[in-house]
Amino acid sequence: MTLAQLTKRSLIVLAPAALFVAGWHLLTVQNPRAAFLFGQPEAVIRILAQRVQDGSLFLDVAATLGPVVGGFLLGNLTGIVLGLVLWRFKNFNRLARPYLIALGAVPAFVFAPVFVVWFGTGVLMKLVIVFLSTVLVAAFQASTGAAEIDPDYFDLMRTFRARDRAIFRLLVLPSAAAWVFTGLRLNVGFALLGGFVGEFISSERGLAHRALVDAGLYNLSAVWASAFVIAVMALLLYRSTVQLETVLLPWKQSLPTRVSDNAVSPSKREK
Repeated sequence: MTLAQLTKRSLIVLAPAALFVAGWHLLTVQNPRAAFLFGQPEAVIRILAQRVQDGSLFLDVAATLGPVVGGFLLGNLTGIVLGLVLWRFKNFNRLARPYLIALGAVPAFVFAPVFVVWFGTGVLMKLVIVFLSTVLVAAFQASTGAAEIDPDYFDLMRTFRARDRAIFRLLVLPSAAAWVFTGLRLNVGFALLGGFVGEFISSERGLAHRALVDAGLYNLSAVWASAFVIAVMALLLYRSTVQLETVLLPWKQSLPTRVSDNAVSPSKREK
């Protein structure tokens, strides 16, 4: 992608946000009531600059990001292993799946009061909530991805006397990987939600804690400042999963190109 194309694409993406901020400014600049109800973009920028200057923003980001990233990684890794175990052992899958579905239907924050008693009000409690918010999604994605493999592929590999280890490494893992990365992208939002719930329950620092305190003071501009940082954090985490998928699954990125090349090659041969 050339610089001109990248610039054009960036302008197209940022245009709706710029229009929204401009309309927000016009609505609140000379209307104190609207400024109180909706906050002001100038105040949001001023608050963010102040928090960057005094360092409180970085402390809040670190307090939120630690449990979120830790629980996200632990939950997804555990879920992937659990999902592949469910696929491999059918009897265990039939026994455990109804309980896992029932557990997954209940939001993790429902158990938050119990976690406070078990793990206290520190980082460990938030880590557990994030873990439970992500582990089942990763497990179901991994088991579904492995189960969707065409049985003929297994028969073909066994025809060539491939061992179970080779079948798992060369067929099951690559086939389940696309489903796994879809689960990773979904779990970005669930991990952030779990981290924020933990901060709402008990915390002394963090973006959600800061937003809750500002909301209690009816400082909506400060709430929007925290929300903006949270949105940026979510986009960065999501983008990181996309980049990781590009690195680990290059064949998925090149597949459309190959298909399109094969589609136009007959016409080229006719010419």
